Amino acid sequence: MRNFLALIMCITFLAFSAFPALAETNISAEKKALIDEFLVMFGGEDMYQKYAKQMAATIKDATKQSDPQISSEKLLIIEDEIYKAFVDEMKSDQYRQILYSVYDKNFSVQDLEEMINFYKTPLGQKWLKLMPSLTEDTAKLSTQWTLEIMPKIMERVQKRLGETGKNTQTRKPQ
Repeated sequence: MRNFLALIMCITFLAFSAFPALAETNISAEKKALIDEFLVMFGGEDMYQKYAKQMAATIKDATKQSDPQISSEKLLIIEDEIYKAFVDEMKSDQYRQILYSVYDKNFSVQDLEEMINFYKTPLGQKWLKLMPSLTEDTAKLSTQWTLEIMPKIMERVQKRLGETGKNTQTRKPQ
């Protein structure tokens, strides 16, 4: 289990440490302020906490899978510390620079101003309010739909493999 946790922590560290090279340092103060305003509109702190919670749960689940004998107490500690670490790191200037870089690359000052103005309208406010539940509902329904169509997809794959003379036997998940 220690090896697995070490691997997860190394991957996480590398992921965060690789990003500074991507961060642009010559973004105007005006554009940074617009990016900050835009991020606040989308939940800023709440967004960080949700992501951190998701990452902590994913790592905890992977840890449990790799070591089924691990105690519930240790899993809670792992999840809690990973959550806190992600929240702390996402509040850092390093992470903020990553966000600036991404938004700078994809949006002009005018784009950001227009998006902010839109999200201040009644329709924009409605979108901001509904976006989390729309995203969640879409993800759930998409997963359900994918499971429903998977037999058709596998049938097509098997048919095509059969046409090419390839082995059409697939392994069953264990």
